[in-house]
Amino acid sequence: MYEFLRQYHLHGLSESEEIGGLLGGLSLLVDGQPADPADVSDWAAAVSAVLAAEGK
Repeated sequence: MYEFLRQYHLHGLSESEEIGGLLGGLSLLVDGQPADPADVSDWAAAVSAVLAAEGK
């Protein structure tokens, strides 16, 4: 999902600053750590919710 949104934003298909901000927070720094650790926990919660809804 991250790569899809990144490409969407890079190709000018969205001028939304919100998408750019979201991608910036989810990107990884050189040391492999997330740029915004709070976004990572939100992402993990969303993934857990989807997996629970799918019964996995």
